[in-house]
Amino acid sequence: MSVLGYCSRWSFILNRCRGRRVLHLGCIGETDTSPEEKLNAYAAGRVLHPHLAAVCRELVGIDIDVAAVELLRSRLGERSILRADAEDLKSVGLDGTFDIILCGDILEHLSCPGRALEGVRCFMGPTSELIVSVPNSFALLANLRFTMGRFKDGAQHVASFSKFNLQTLLERHGFELKELYTAYNRPPTSRTSRIKVALEIGLFKLLPERGGTLLCTATRKS
Repeated sequence: MSVLGYCSRWSFILNRCRGRRVLHLGCIGETDTSPEEKLNAYAAGRVLHPHLAAVCRELVGIDIDVAAVELLRSRLGERSILRADAEDLKSVGLDGTFDIILCGDILEHLSCPGRALEGVRCFMGPTSELIVSVPNSFALLANLRFTMGRFKDGAQHVASFSKFNLQTLLERHGFELKELYTAYNRPPTSRTSRIKVALEIGLFKLLPERGGTLLCTATRKS
């Protein structure tokens, strides 16, 4: 499948999830930081989940970090997040289906990403949609950094995805790829980052296959 364009990951996800019932895997993010740092990032709105909470009809988050989940519950009164392993979703104890299952930047951290994909299928109905984002192994800027000896992989990454093997992974575990984009992550917050993102948008609208993040939607195969 060809990449359809280059977009904002956050904006795309928030628009798709607006007014929907959403299950968000790996919802706390910030895998290379302490529970206290994760709490601060969450409270400051530097992760996606609290922004989803403002637009979703219903939102359930899942994260494996026990200490971080407890901090969010005790300090912020956050009750929409459950401690669970994305590779063992049968143990979560949730009922019913969700309109959207969001796997944002989590599959590259998992030892068995297929197990997570099979787990989410039981929470999907005929019209449910899976949204996945992962780093793009053919990203232009990452490839340039690698060539110059300056590339650093993400903390706890154990897999690398291209548009080819991502589609194969989804199909192998019962999904049909519907849309494929590349994207930048979060909205820029400083003048410097706004200039940088504006330049990247101009470049990757011309070269969407080489954007930094793969962002796709998929449905269950009938």
